[in-house]
Amino acid sequence: MIQTGATAATSNCDWHKTSYANLIRYVPSRSYYARLRVKGKLIRKRLKTDMLAVGKFRLADFEIPERQRAESGEAAAINLV
Repeated sequence: MIQTGATAATSNCDWHKTSYANLIRYVPSRSYYARLRVKGKLIRKRLKTDMLAVGKFRLADFEIPERQRAESGEAAAINLV
């Protein structure tokens, strides 16, 4: 079976955009993630929810301190696990 470019691209896509800026969903785990760019650096963080309404609030709770930290010149905390 040969797939065209359009169907091959959509069938392998695990990340879906939401109607909210900086909020994406990983389909296999059904989890929401924050994805934002601060001072040219891409920051992604799992929001530990599978509900859109909760993801919106957790995104705001994550985004505001990250942008404030960038403005004040502090380095972003990186968790290495």
